[in-house]
Amino acid sequence: MSGKHNQLTYNKQYLGEALKNEQAAFLQKQEAAKRSIEEIKERYKTKAKMPFSAELEIKKHEEVLKYKRHGVHSSYEQHLKVVTTHEYGHIIADQYFGQMNKDRANINYLTNWRLEGVSRKWEQAFEKAKTTGDIYDLSQYSSKSVYEFFAESFAAREMGEKLPDYVEKLMKEVLDNGIM
Repeated sequence: MSGKHNQLTYNKQYLGEALKNEQAAFLQKQEAAKRSIEEIKERYKTKAKMPFSAELEIKKHEEVLKYKRHGVHSSYEQHLKVVTTHEYGHIIADQYFGQMNKDRANINYLTNWRLEGVSRKWEQAFEKAKTTGDIYDLSQYSSKSVYEFFAESFAAREMGEKLPDYVEKLMKEVLDNGIM
């Protein structure tokens, strides 16, 4: 499924398989990270000190284990609804404040200084979520980019999940004001 500023397209036949594949890949990554950590620790357990490169490798794997889920869509029954909502979030972000396609999506983007400010606020919220660890609760997919962070936040909110206050405040600003 994909959402652009002027269209939403999806292949319903593929959606169920996509969810199974995403969940399987997420669980495989989690298991691989656990095994890698164990292997690295086992390899250096008799050494006085673990090499810095091994410590970095462990930190990388520990980062993977912090995520609670791949995406907001966590059940098959809700998959179509959540993925559609996520993609609609991309459309809203693009039409309201030109998040991805700038002036191609919102003709006011070049002349309305508030639009660039909204984009900047979302970039700051994205960085804050990564710094505070809030991103781990939202989804691994949301850490991919500020665009996915917005869409995953929008989908989570629409599915009734609680967002961090600073994200909820920004979402409300976009949805209440329309910024068009």
